[in-house]
Formats: sequence, C-alpha cells, structure tokens
Amino acid sequence: MKTCTKCGATRALADFGKRKRGRDGLDARCRDCENARQKVWNAANPERTRAHQAKHRQKPERKEAQRKRAAAARLKWPEKERARYAVSNAVMWKGWARAADCPCGRCGAPAVSYHHLMGYGEEHRLDVVPLCGPCHQAEG
Repeated sequence: MKTCTKCGATRALADFGKRKRGRDGLDARCRDCENARQKVWNAANPERTRAHQAKHRQKPERKEAQRKRAAAARLKWPEKERARYAVSNAVMWKGWARAADCPCGRCGAPAVSYHHLMGYGEEHRLDVVPLCGPCHQAEG
C-alpha cells in the first residue's frame, strides 16, 4: 500500500505508475491523479500533444511484424504458451494476486511477472514465483 501525494488516498501499489527515479520505483501520484494532470496539460498544449502522438504512433507494418513474431514464438514454444495461459487463468479465476501486486521473490522490489521455477511442463505450470525485471532476466 502507498499514499498518493496529490489526493492523499492510500492505494495498492498497482494503482501507481512506474518511475525509475522514484525511491520505490513508483510514481508519487496515483494513476487517477496523474491522468487528470495529463489531461489538463494536453488541453493546454494541443500542438505538442499531436506532435508527440504522431512521433510515437506505431507504424502498421511494424505492428504486423510484431504480431507475426509473437505467433511464431507461440508455435515454437507451445508449452511456454500453455504455462503462461495457466497462470493467467489462475490470476483471473482462482484469486491469485497479479505479479505487479506482489514483491519480488528474490530481492523484494515490486515484481513485474511470474517466473516458472521448474520449467513449463504440465505438472509444473503453476510452480511460479513473482520476480522483478532484473531478477527475472538473471534467471534466464
């Protein structure tokens, strides 16, 4: 739990955006307050907003290439896809906490995803631990 510096509400960590320079890696304001601030700024700066959106809009050919890579990966590693799907269903239907709402199982920082400890086989699909990005990358 964390308190928003703008509205003073105490909220779950998932209600705060990421901020690398923050002490805990999260923004000081909750997403609702940050979204309201951004809407006011966008209304006051329409030209800069349009320029930013045009610059960062994903091109259709790049989006299609990304979709094809993801489909190829699903075909190449079907067990990995089934394991991810099993964890997703456990979060949705069995009341598991989202990885973003849990601390990292190694260092205690906010987690970003679940790591399959013993591989992706059917018997180990739900043997997972939440990990932050650096710890997940170190696990390989």
